[in-house]
Amino acid sequence: MSALSFLLGQGVSALPISPGAAARQSGWEVSCYAAFAARIHKDVAHLKAVYDNDGFVFWSEKKKSYVLCYDDNAPANEIRWTLTHEIGHIVLSHVSPSCPILARNGIGNVFYEMEADNFALRVLCPACILQECRVDTLDSIVNMCGIPCSCARSALTYVQRFSADRQTAPLVSRLKCRFADFIKDNKKNRPDNRAARVERVQFYETSPCNYAACSFALCLRCAAHAERRSIYSS
Repeated sequence: MSALSFLLGQGVSALPISPGAAARQSGWEVSCYAAFAARIHKDVAHLKAVYDNDGFVFWSEKKKSYVLCYDDNAPANEIRWTLTHEIGHIVLSHVSPSCPILARNGIGNVFYEMEADNFALRVLCPACILQECRVDTLDSIVNMCGIPCSCARSALTYVQRFSADRQTAPLVSRLKCRFADFIKDNKKNRPDNRAARVERVQFYETSPCNYAACSFALCLRCAAHAERRSIYSS
């Protein structure tokens, strides 16, 4: 529900989503590693060693705002995922003025990281919109959502299994209205689902995972090591 509320709050109406623009719209600073390293008189290697290889977020008491940093040498799709993941830490209250930054090896970080990954998946790949657009292959979800290929299987499984409940249905309805033009444009050239199965890259159900935050198909860790079983017969 946090992801749906975030999308609606940002006024998003098309894919792929720009997390950098969303962060700035919220009044948060976005800085690449090169610029931030120069500001604190360190090098990029220092940021990666002390914080994270891909990105991090912290509350700046001086600026009274959040600052999101990312590795500007990464591919665009990786940057999009990283920034949305870091926004997830803010929206989910993993970081705050009282907890300005997550310790690199802190207790509970595995849970927080998986929650932020799941937030990124739901924001970048809104299932209700992708279902309407009949997105049903790994390639199509990567191309439409601009996500890393490594996240495609989890995203596609999430889309296939998504169903709105009583709590999320009103938000889903509003989001579909917001994306009406996008859905219309992207539905035109989509093949019929039955015909598309001929060229579909099969996706698989995931086996149970021991991570506390895992929701089976939504877990990027267990999806990468899944016990593969084809959902469709040939």
